Formats: sequence, structure tokens, C-alpha cells
Amino acid sequence: MGVTSWVSLSDSDDRAFAQGEFVATSDELQSLLRALRSKDIKIVSIRNHMVGEHPQLLFVRFWEQGRAIDIVTALRYALNVQVGISAALP
Repeated sequence: MGVTSWVSLSDSDDRAFAQGEFVATSDELQSLLRALRSKDIKIVSIRNHMVGEHPQLLFVRFWEQGRAIDIVTALRYALNVQVGISAALP
């Protein structure tokens, strides 16, 4: 069984809507949340679907609307923060 982060984009380049989910460990969670919020990505929920797994995996559901390029740039920043390429903005 696999676990994955995902994003879905719809509408047009100028008026896009995105929704998706990041999968993060408990160690990655706070920096991921800071990265999403610093780019005004709306966080819908933080969930844990499994019991007793190690490492603990958390699912962060989000959405955003606006220009497609702005959305994907913000989500790429959050992904870079999650994997340690970039530091989260305060």
C-alpha cells in the first residue's frame, strides 16, 4: 500500500482552483504548515488515517484559488520546505 501527496488544478490560467493533500511526518509538519500559511494556502484539515505506524504520517488537506502560476509556485515552495531544500518563512 502506498501513500502520496497530490494536487488537482482546474479552470483557467488566470482563475485556477487547486486542492490537494501533503503527506508529512510529525517532524515535517510544523515547517510545512508555516510554508503553506506564508503563501496564503488555505489549510482545511490535518488528519492521521493510520494507527501505530512509524514514522507517524499526517495528511494536510489544502485548497487555493487565483492565478495558476502563483498557486503552483506557492505549492512548489511548500514542497521544497518539506523536503529540506528551502527554509520556511517565519
